[in-house]
Amino acid sequence: MRTIVKYILWFVGLVAAQTFVFDNLVLPGGFTIAFYTLFIFVLPFNTPNNLLMIVAFALGLTIDAFSDTYGLNASAALTLAAIRPRLFRWFEPAVGYNETQTPSLSQMGLNWCIKVYSIGILVFYSWYYVLGFMRISGLWFIGSKILYSSISTVALILLAQVLFRRKAKQNEL
Repeated sequence: MRTIVKYILWFVGLVAAQTFVFDNLVLPGGFTIAFYTLFIFVLPFNTPNNLLMIVAFALGLTIDAFSDTYGLNASAALTLAAIRPRLFRWFEPAVGYNETQTPSLSQMGLNWCIKVYSIGILVFYSWYYVLGFMRISGLWFIGSKILYSSISTVALILLAQVLFRRKAKQNEL
């Protein structure tokens, strides 16, 4: 029960952060930061795929409701949730995943997180921008938005995990 409450608080906190902070940032080039995608990544390894898809859809739909994007975030979040199990299989350690671990920086390490998060976020933004612009023309424009948005989102997600990890370690002392 305590774990469920923890993830509900994470959900609400990330939706609030996305809605009130990151959606209101005016970034050069018009790229965006989808910080809420962190939630999809940090769900436990043993999360059933059906539940993962439902949670990702609910998360994306909630962001869409606050940002008037009409399902764009919901579909991109579903895309990320759909590839998450494959990413985890591709980068699975030789000894496998421990059921008690979570796919976070403190549990899996920097190299693993950079690989998995970067590929996942690249797929997320590829879907997000191609669907959002509904055209393939202007590939340079779309490609630059995908690249800059992906780099900034992955960097921010990793930074947040470093800050939360340090804070958790300080609380243990």
